[in-house]
Amino acid sequence: MVQMPGAESNSRTFPIREKINYSNNKYRAIILICFTNSVVDAMNDRKNSKNLKHQIVQNAILEVIQSGELAGGSQLPSERELAERYSVSYMTARRAVLEMVEQKFLERRGRLGTFVRTGKVWSGHHRQPAETRLIHLICPTWDCSITRTFLRHGRYILGESGCDHTTVRLNQGEENEAIRLIEGGASAIFLPNAYGQTPPLLKALQAARNRVVLVATRQDHLGIPSVLADDSQAVRLAVLHLRSKGHRNIALVIDHPEDPIQRVQLAGWLAAMDVEPRPSVPYDDMLVNVEAQAADCQASMTYETLRNYIRSPRSRGVTAFICLGEDMSLAAIGACRDENVPVPETMSVVNVAHSTLMNLLTPPITSVDVDVERHVEVALEMLKQRMDEDNRKVRPVLRFIEPRLIERQSVRTLIGGKSNAEVP
Repeated sequence: MVQMPGAESNSRTFPIREKINYSNNKYRAIILICFTNSVVDAMNDRKNSKNLKHQIVQNAILEVIQSGELAGGSQLPSERELAERYSVSYMTARRAVLEMVEQKFLERRGRLGTFVRTGKVWSGHHRQPAETRLIHLICPTWDCSITRTFLRHGRYILGESGCDHTTVRLNQGEENEAIRLIEGGASAIFLPNAYGQTPPLLKALQAARNRVVLVATRQDHLGIPSVLADDSQAVRLAVLHLRSKGHRNIALVIDHPEDPIQRVQLAGWLAAMDVEPRPSVPYDDMLVNVEAQAADCQASMTYETLRNYIRSPRSRGVTAFICLGEDMSLAAIGACRDENVPVPETMSVVNVAHSTLMNLLTPPITSVDVDVERHVEVALEMLKQRMDEDNRKVRPVLRFIEPRLIERQSVRTLIGGKSNAEVP
């Protein structure tokens, strides 16, 4: 009997969802919305976990077939042996085998068992059979607007395109599951976390450049297909809109200044601000760094940071906040209200990273839409192009998505550099 590859742990991790305890009512509706999303995500992840396990078994079988260890006509280990070897249930192993029989990779021979089908062409470039079109949506467990939007649109778009899909959620620093999937021949649309990618993950991504597309980040210099918004332009749109309303001293609320994407956003903010009339407040005093970690609640950290900032001398003269995300904008509204700096009468707020929730707040928040839905659509286009073995055309490895401004009611027009509320 041929030795099958050893099974690694199939344990799944689910998002850590920290409770937000505020004494007033400002977040109750938001907490309910987030809790509902969390329950739906957890239910989907539990359902997709079963799909993932049977796919791992299939990838292991395909690996030994493509390596030549199991030639055409060779007998497969029994389903009970597969279940024991990969620490899955008998029914999961049976499902993996039956699907491969249906796809004509394996064949049943009555009581003799299951055998590798003869006459089948096995490609060394694609361990996963192209006709299954199973695509994994990989993203962090950190529950924020971009991950929720990515999963919602990703599941819908893949379903509409006829692709089977599963969801894989990764904790910070725990990338082994993604590496195992990618090295096992899986296809994926991957939204990485804000901390970059480890060398082992980058190595796996480089080797699988025709089967994985990154979203909202870029590694195109390594040949890895990437889709992202023009993040510098997104922040410039926010600054230009505020300046058109008379604002000069515009603070940028940021949480990971070392992240490559946020470095680009920071550069866009500086470039857009460095024109006449220039700010009267030093740039360092207008950069608000929220030191949030992946396991922290970004909203609560931003809320406390902005309350302290508004009380401090650094905020004197600042008339607007640009927030890099939904949770930051929610916190900015709460912090301004609790410090008696109402939006938009005294402080204006613009959110970079649109979500439908921004239209439900009081006041509705002006946003720059980076169009996560279009990110997923373009990623799927790139993936399908690269999964076509007969397509030898040179394809771009980087695609930009143009952001757009959605004007609402969170920006006040200033007169002479002061808010209308301050003009007699």
